[in-house]
Amino acid sequence: MKNIISDPKFETQDRALFEAAFKTARKHQGDGVTFYLPGMVKVGQERGRYPAISITAGECELQCEHCRGRLLAPMIKVAGPEELVEKCLRLHQNGAHGVLLSGGSDLQGRLPWEKYYGAIARIHEQTGLFLSAHVGFPDAETCRELKQAGVSQALLDVMGDEETASRVYHLKGLEPVRSAMQAI
Repeated sequence: MKNIISDPKFETQDRALFEAAFKTARKHQGDGVTFYLPGMVKVGQERGRYPAISITAGECELQCEHCRGRLLAPMIKVAGPEELVEKCLRLHQNGAHGVLLSGGSDLQGRLPWEKYYGAIARIHEQTGLFLSAHVGFPDAETCRELKQAGVSQALLDVMGDEETASRVYHLKGLEPVRSAMQAI
């Protein structure tokens, strides 16, 4: 920490904020760092027990510059709610700790969550898997429904620059990002 904070690139107010954040994190989280091996990554003969599932069967309309759908390729693909339940039940039986629900976005940066709420609730009730969701840019109703269904963690891409939103994410500016941050 001291090497980072003493870097002359940090402004005085940034340094104080960073120090306060670091102390708060240590107070609440301790000094340890926990690393998880995602289910779509294999190290030697070991694969993580937290697989990613694409609820869009690997399809993506948005085609962000940093991904172009490539991150969907190693994910388990499902084409509907029943298939999602079946795959999650099997993953649970095979020792998975949780799953990342994800998928490709439509042109507004949204995923088709509404057709999966019931399936997600069944998975939560029947397995106890920790459910994370890479949510795209959802509205408030989608956030409420996902939480009610049993999603414990929502992951959201955040950027603060109009050009990044339009050129990299192919969104129509930052409004979808701002709205999603308010919704969550």
